Amino acid sequence: MLAAGSLNAAVTQTLSYRYHHAGNRVAFEMAITPEQDVLSVWESRDGNWHLTRVREWHTGHPVEQTLDVPGFEFMILRGAQPVKSLSVGALGARLFVTPDGRFAVCVVSAGWRRGYAADDIRHSDIVSVIDLHEWHVVRTTIHDQAESVSHGWIMERTGELALFETGRVPRPDSPDRVRVGLTLLDVPGLNSIGECHYAERFTRSSVATLKDMEILEDDGSCDALIKRAQGSHASSLAEFRQGPIAPRQLARNGECSYAGSSPGDQFEMESCMTFDRRALRPRREDIYSSKTGAKVGSTKADFSILSAFAFQNGQTYLLTLESGTHLRVYSITE
Repeated sequence: MLAAGSLNAAVTQTLSYRYHHAGNRVAFEMAITPEQDVLSVWESRDGNWHLTRVREWHTGHPVEQTLDVPGFEFMILRGAQPVKSLSVGALGARLFVTPDGRFAVCVVSAGWRRGYAADDIRHSDIVSVIDLHEWHVVRTTIHDQAESVSHGWIMERTGELALFETGRVPRPDSPDRVRVGLTLLDVPGLNSIGECHYAERFTRSSVATLKDMEILEDDGSCDALIKRAQGSHASSLAEFRQGPIAPRQLARNGECSYAGSSPGDQFEMESCMTFDRRALRPRREDIYSSKTGAKVGSTKADFSILSAFAFQNGQTYLLTLESGTHLRVYSITE
């Protein structure tokens, strides 16, 4: 236990739980449902990734369920010739939960090469929707992307899945200008609600966030699309572009980055990173009181981790997932 601030302030570990399929995973992701269940997805070498749900973690007696979801394997061979040669470093996942807690969306991503040409690299995403009530996969689709275009997925606050596809526009007077395509998909069907395009650029040359994007060209089609999808809850394109990201970006500690607020905004977390030869790895998570700014405590881990706040029975917790299959639970008191 590491504590600071008031005499009662503490971050105390209450559970250390290893999944049934334990091991150090290369690619994994975590999400917390509205019911405060822990969802995590992690890679498997046979191409069927594993989605695990852990309930009752706050009681000291976790209940674990695991479901296979479609994914990518590291390498597929046909005789001596690779058909798809996957780079482990390009393997990744995103995990979203709809606001009503009914569905999860798992996006498994990989960069791979058809043949051996230097410019013949593609990115592919396998997008799967999981019914959390029935606990099975209800829809899967594949999205292929050219190397010259970057892309990202966001779950909107009204439950749509947004796909942003960005390509640079070669203009000498605006080298940081990009062209963005926005596609909205419904959940669980993953049917296209519509698409639109606009141009934007960064307004800062240093480390930038979505708050530093300036929309340069917009003919109104994106605002119309967002309104059609979200109705009376519709936001402007600028607000929509930032997604459900917490507004504060600056950390108290210069070595760390702001990593989110707890339910009810009682606590804030900063993730403090360090480098090794293989990857950027979290070194610790610092917890602060939002009211006083005092440091409440820290957690430390030796492996790659993901962290998230959770709230059960009036108590705030910090959950960390180490190497994809080791869940630690910390209670936070102020």
